[in-house]
Amino acid sequence: MVENFWDQVKRVLLVRLRSIGDTVLTTPCLTALKEWRPNIEIDV
Repeated sequence: MVENFWDQVKRVLLVRLRSIGDTVLTTPCLTALKEWRPNIEIDV
């Protein structure tokens, strides 16, 4: 069921990065998401 959900996702929006540390820790996650689902558009 979860896999089916991700097949339908086209865009991901990440909001409220408050400090450089948040950005540094989030970047690997966004990279992995983009590698896993290359067609997803990620906005920050």
